[in-house]
Amino acid sequence: MKHYEQQYELIYSDPEKIKKKINLEKVSFLDNIPSDINKYIELQRKTYNDFQTAIFDFIVKESWLRRRFSYYGHYKIIPDGKNFTGTFQVDRAYTFFLRNYVGTDHRLYSNDWRLLPRLSRYLDIFFPHFELGDPFKNPDDFKYPYTYMNLECLYLVYQMPEKMELIEHGENSKMSFSIFVDYVINYISCYNEEHGNTYKFRMMHDRFLGNYISLNFPEKNVSKKKKKRTYKRK
Repeated sequence: MKHYEQQYELIYSDPEKIKKKINLEKVSFLDNIPSDINKYIELQRKTYNDFQTAIFDFIVKESWLRRRFSYYGHYKIIPDGKNFTGTFQVDRAYTFFLRNYVGTDHRLYSNDWRLLPRLSRYLDIFFPHFELGDPFKNPDDFKYPYTYMNLECLYLVYQMPEKMELIEHGENSKMSFSIFVDYVINYISCYNEEHGNTYKFRMMHDRFLGNYISLNFPEKNVSKKKKKRTYKRK
């Protein structure tokens, strides 16, 4: 994968733009608790990190359980874990099984909440022998593999063939989420210039979970600056 120098304006991580959008001096907290903004940021970061860890753990365990379900000898997901069978009878049986014997409707999470099915695509990459392990008995074998790349970063590039190279670069460069988004926007913009209309940056809308890259030409036009800029590592 080719790493392009920064040629396009920073949309999410430009310090000057951030300052114009929010004045930290005007931020305060109910009853002055916590009294320090840095403490508030720390609590927010920990809360979201803990939540993402829980989400990933759920994705691992739910996917592992779903892949093991078979009805009349047909699996909901084929044994290699990479494709859905698409069998209506198996899907219906699985839905009724969970609804009547487990007491839940998995469609709320697997269909409507797009994060889960899209991020589950990474499991076979992170854990090549996914079905052979057991996340309930050996949870340490299924830990989230990154420190700097969060679930939003994975979601952003999940459709891209070079997603793992982008993620590894972001992790090795210790990029924050906003810096990673700008890096990817610059990448697809330069890539489109060089190879034709290939990638499209999807902005978040009500019916989308969040920003992500899809195939086709970028919907968002990013003006090119005369002077090249580089990202600052966090």
